[in-house]
This record gives sequence, C-alpha cells and structure tokens, in this order.
Amino acid sequence: MSRRHVVTCDGEERILGDADGRRPGDVTIPVWRANKGLAIDVAVTCPFNSHNLSCKAPCESYAASKKHAKYDKGFKGTTFEFAALIFETTGGVNEEGLSLLRQLFRFAAKHQGLQLSVYCGRAWARLSCSLQSSVSQSFLNRSGSLAAIEKEDIDFLSVDF
Repeated sequence: MSRRHVVTCDGEERILGDADGRRPGDVTIPVWRANKGLAIDVAVTCPFNSHNLSCKAPCESYAASKKHAKYDKGFKGTTFEFAALIFETTGGVNEEGLSLLRQLFRFAAKHQGLQLSVYCGRAWARLSCSLQSSVSQSFLNRSGSLAAIEKEDIDFLSVDF
C-alpha cells in the first residue's frame, strides 16, 4: 500500500493517507488539532440526479457512501484526520462540512481582526460565487462546448450530473 507524501509550508514532509491512485485531500491543513493535520476532500453533488432523488439528505449520503467509505481506513494510524466537505448544486452543505467551515471562518475572522458576522458574509459570498462558477463549468464540460450549445437545442433537464 503506497502512501502520499506531502511537503508542508514549513518544508517538513508528511505522509497523507492511502494514495493507491486516489487523491483524498483537495485541501490540506498541516496542523488542525491535537498536533494532527486535516485532509479535506471537496465535492459537489446534484440532488436531482437519479440516485439522489430517493435520498433524504444527498450531501450526507454522498459523504458517507463515496468519501468516508473510500478514504477513512487510509487515514487510520496517520498524523492526519479526514473530512468530507460536500456541496449540493442547489446550495446545501453536509453537516461535517458546515461544522468545518464554521471553525475555519471563526479562525480566519480572529486572524484578520474582523467581526465574525462581517467575515462570514464575505466568505459565504465568495464560496457561493465559486460554487456557481464550478457548477456552470461542469455543466459546459459535460454537455459539450459553448459553440455546440449555441448551435443546437439541448434539453438541459436530460443532462445527467
């Protein structure tokens, strides 16, 4: 079993989870708590795809069945914890991800000397714009080029996300 090596900001090399062709950390925080790092995997899911229509909470289902089922055991015994931050295309966030964002926002607001409410408003606006941009780009990538969309009528409801 191979492990992924990460070089942190201070130049120290650390081992990050199971790396058998997988990429479990989109964002890595070298020191999170109890002298352990945090690997965050960010994903976006659509609540209207065929699998998620039957789910009461698509974000939670995706986090448990796709992310934690795949990566949790690779982080056992390492100096990193794993967290899944799952967004829905409609704006929903899984509980674990929401808790993580709240902690990050509190820390960042203190670090920048801003009131939490001011920082959170700006951070959620940035996150929202980034999510909308990514979803739009994903849609364009899956449905073809912009030129193809302009040339023909595409049934937007039939595109499977």
